[in-house]
Amino acid sequence: MAEDLGTTNINGVDYWTFKGNANMIFFVANTLSDNKVVIASIPAYGYEKNYEYLMKTIESLKLK
Repeated sequence: MAEDLGTTNINGVDYWTFKGNANMIFFVANTLSDNKVVIASIPAYGYEKNYEYLMKTIESLKLK
């Protein structure tokens, strides 16, 4: 982990958000069932340049 970005709430689910050493942004959360873990990653350059667009896309995902 290169930088802890705190918590990001997406559709009522809190994701631990951090920048990795490979210049990727990671979102990590427990699923809503079965105590499994969800991990999503986005290249940091895209996250920083297109934050609003990417967040709308991420918000369209549903965890089961």
